[in-house]
Amino acid sequence: MKNLARAGDHETQDTPGTNPLFKLPAQSRARNLGKINSVIVSAITCLVFIALCPTSMVRAGEALGARSAKLALPLNRGICIDRQVHSIPPTPDRVTRADDVRVVRTLGFEFVKLIFNPVVFKSGDGLDTSHMAYFDQIVNYGVAEKLPVVVCIHPEWKYKEQVLGNPAEFASFLSFMKALSGHIAARWTCSQVALQLMTEPPPASTNSSDWNYWGTLQQRLWQTARAELPAHTLILSGDMGGSIEGLEHATPVDDDNVLYGFTFYEPNLFAWQGDGGSALMHGLKGIPFPSGPEALTRLPGILASVPQELQGEVKRRVEEYAAQRWDPDKVSARIAKLDTWRRAHGGKLKLWCAEFGCHQGAPEADRRQYLELMRTLFDRYKIGWSYWSFNEDYAVMTSSRTPSGPANEQTPDKAILHALMPDKYPKAGD
Repeated sequence: MKNLARAGDHETQDTPGTNPLFKLPAQSRARNLGKINSVIVSAITCLVFIALCPTSMVRAGEALGARSAKLALPLNRGICIDRQVHSIPPTPDRVTRADDVRVVRTLGFEFVKLIFNPVVFKSGDGLDTSHMAYFDQIVNYGVAEKLPVVVCIHPEWKYKEQVLGNPAEFASFLSFMKALSGHIAARWTCSQVALQLMTEPPPASTNSSDWNYWGTLQQRLWQTARAELPAHTLILSGDMGGSIEGLEHATPVDDDNVLYGFTFYEPNLFAWQGDGGSALMHGLKGIPFPSGPEALTRLPGILASVPQELQGEVKRRVEEYAAQRWDPDKVSARIAKLDTWRRAHGGKLKLWCAEFGCHQGAPEADRRQYLELMRTLFDRYKIGWSYWSFNEDYAVMTSSRTPSGPANEQTPDKAILHALMPDKYPKAGD
């Protein structure tokens, strides 16, 4: 909000009355009226901010000594735009456009998750100010659509290992997080932006006396961000790649305005088949869900699409997958472990699936069944979620789309959208 013109900017006429202000010389009265008006403007600004973010009444200095108020952003049903950038300007296939975010809103998702590589936006111990215009631009796409944005700090795996494996590197990352949190605080309210501190942290030390014990590292990350963002929702997680097991060993913080995130692509052999990021997964197709002995009947067809040198490993994995009998009950038992962890800590912690999805390489009917199962389980346990991803490899668009292409070259997959949001996309005939 711009400051109003101060009374002290011009001569103020005498006004009768008993207020001591009007007994001062005109120049002094002007200065004092200017200060009063400035105070009034500040008060109005605070009231507006509090109306937008009730939890902003917690001052930054108090944030670490008392629990924040209720969750500022619930983040129930959203989607990630998977456009990790490695340079500014980004390569054309990595650019997030205003139309992409507009489509996310029109599809009915309640927030958009944007991923940011700290290598691109960090300089020394602070921000690379020459690159922050792109950061601001794509966050503001969400603001323009009145669509909350999750700012997800999304380093590459080796970078995360480096940060969590070296005290000096971690201290530098903390300084970066402080600068970034302050940058967010200065621009967006707690009803517009939430911050995910680090996606899928790698395994840290399991010894609570070590400097890099995850409970200690995450506490320091949370303290750093919370000091700058007393009102914004923060997203924490366990280590071990953000897995359920990592979260089970995580130490909750004393803060009600926090979501506890996890990543879920289980069973991996099914959910990742066709993913080009892995030579093994890239050639896979035809892996069924649920799994059982019948999966072995598909083995000849599965092996036919796999390079000769990988067939032995694929055969072993398919046989293992069949023996594990991944079915709805087994997946349900995995998600129930999260609820057990939550109840062990009082039952009020807020869980959030930071990533889940299924590659388009999976059999279509099995993919729909799997995603509907996941959404049903999240509903059952009151877990918010961010689907991975928009129109990239795990898309909610049909396979005829242009991956990462312009929004006008996409066709929404109504069957997948029904699996995720049946209230918005009823089945034909319902």
